[in-house]
Amino acid sequence: MQEEIIWAGRSSQIVNFKTYLLCSIGTLFFIGMYDSLGFFAVIGALSCIGKMFWAYLTVRASKFLITNKAVIYEYGLLTRTRSFIEMYRIQDTTLIEPLWLRPFGLGTLRVLSFQWDSEYITISAISRPRQVQNLVRSVAEGRIPKEDNPLLDFGVAVKSLN
Repeated sequence: MQEEIIWAGRSSQIVNFKTYLLCSIGTLFFIGMYDSLGFFAVIGALSCIGKMFWAYLTVRASKFLITNKAVIYEYGLLTRTRSFIEMYRIQDTTLIEPLWLRPFGLGTLRVLSFQWDSEYITISAISRPRQVQNLVRSVAEGRIPKEDNPLLDFGVAVKSLN
């Protein structure tokens, strides 16, 4: 049996809201202090902008895949890491819908495992988290959904990993 992608997605950039807010305030502060700080204000503003860009890239570079055989988490900018939890090793799933994510229709799914090396995978700030949780549970219990899957988040046209 070939491994097929059932769901693919990324965390929302809303997880970086605090970083974006603080770095924007810092950038405006350093721009305002240019007369008294001079070159150091430019360095401070560029540091804040760099931090925002790095935070964006970090979230953008992470990807979650649910296949008929495993839950996969790929992350890293300079060094790519790929974590697996095989479906038959899934112990439980936990859905967390914080107050600040609910208005955006987002939630966090934690997939718990029997594996000793990777206890859980946390899928943060994803859209339609209840549907994704039900999908993981149904696949882990052996009920693979139909080919028509409306949960495919970012246009992965590939049906097989091979």
